[in-house]
Amino acid sequence: MSPPSVPTARLFGFFVKLSVVATDLLSVVLGFLVSIALYQKGFLSEFWLRGRHDPTVYMYVAMGCGATLVVSASFYRAYEHDSSILNVQESMGVLKALLVLVAGAFSVTFVARELAVSRLVLGLGLGATFILVFLFRSIHRRLLSSLHRRGLGVSNVVIYGMGDTARTLARRMVVSPRFGIRPLAFLVNQPSVTGKEITVGPGRSVPLPVLGSRQILQDCVQRFAPDGLIIADPNLALGELQQLISDAKGYGLFVKYVAIGDHVPFRLASFESIGNIPLVGEREVHLSWAHAFVKRLLDILISAVVLIVMALPLLIISLLIRFTSNGPALFRQDRAGYLGQKFTMYKFRTMYVDAPAYALKPRSQGDPRISPMGAFLRRTSLDELPQFINVFMGEMSLVGPRPEMPFIVQDYTVEHRERLRVKPGITGLWQISADRDHPIHENIDYDLYYIYHQSVLMDLVILVKTLFFAARGL
Repeated sequence: MSPPSVPTARLFGFFVKLSVVATDLLSVVLGFLVSIALYQKGFLSEFWLRGRHDPTVYMYVAMGCGATLVVSASFYRAYEHDSSILNVQESMGVLKALLVLVAGAFSVTFVARELAVSRLVLGLGLGATFILVFLFRSIHRRLLSSLHRRGLGVSNVVIYGMGDTARTLARRMVVSPRFGIRPLAFLVNQPSVTGKEITVGPGRSVPLPVLGSRQILQDCVQRFAPDGLIIADPNLALGELQQLISDAKGYGLFVKYVAIGDHVPFRLASFESIGNIPLVGEREVHLSWAHAFVKRLLDILISAVVLIVMALPLLIISLLIRFTSNGPALFRQDRAGYLGQKFTMYKFRTMYVDAPAYALKPRSQGDPRISPMGAFLRRTSLDELPQFINVFMGEMSLVGPRPEMPFIVQDYTVEHRERLRVKPGITGLWQISADRDHPIHENIDYDLYYIYHQSVLMDLVILVKTLFFAARGL
């Protein structure tokens, strides 16, 4: 039987990478054009004495900065296919490249003082570049996801298995089209489930049909024309696994399989190799004292600045809450923090005082429990501002898993208890994802990824992305 037609994924990937490079260069050029325009129009004369500079010089500067950015981003693998949650590894690479660009550009101006370059124009150009690079990459990812959803540049696969591993795998493919893998159906050796559907969610839920016998793999190929088979049944016997791989390759499918069993929960698994021998173990969280010190220092400094700068807005919001509904301005609730220790979390009250404190959170702005002022605070996330008090006191961090209610923590599984190994945070990967409207404990993948890969640089990336989300809500 002839193999299914495979999309030209490599060619598609090449043009995708090329377009990202082009948008990075465009960001630099536009950033400097904006900076030069502001400088020439005299808008900045009150802050900086204008000198006579040739505008064309800055175009050469922009070209040099663009080349530096592309080389640095390539070094930090910011143009490679990123399989991390929310492209956070790519964003970290971009941030490193931008920091190298800023350090390099200003170093040149101090060493080569004969260059007629205004540091104000340079700083504004680099600042605008920062914003435009992240903005254009965000737009690029959305366009790429849209193309993937339409079948361009994707590999269509059938998943063997329908357990937790298979469903989580399918969910990640559906929620994150950037992987370029689209699940078509589940295949299991259980004829009794033929014709059923499994809804993959939460978030962008998609129903996938279940094919109930391995013997109908040929019919599956004829019906769906998949490009590959992913085996996600960790308990499949070795003989069955080998036969399934042989059958799939006979139909021209590529085959990948999950190489861990129930003895190691896949979310807690770590992978390494000795030579070319792959090893699987359980993840451990090892944080250096330097990381803990810098993270706590940032928490104290940023929370103190926010509380000082936002003192008047905090007071105004408190008065508006008191004037528009009966009850206190602050809402206090016990939450589980680091290692499960209870603490009192503060928020601006967004619901009427007679609403149950530990009921399920509202799923829509039209919930009758929400006050008129509360709807605005929730939409703009301003109700979270008092949590900077918790951060300053050391009960929370700026970035981390959201603190859960104690009665939910009591029923945590082994995987969920991993959330308690770090301080809870005001923001995190889950909060800037498309699944943020779903319960915290249903989105454990985001928290585990952060816990096992956390760094100060990742915190900065998440904070920047949070500012973009907050700006969209205003």
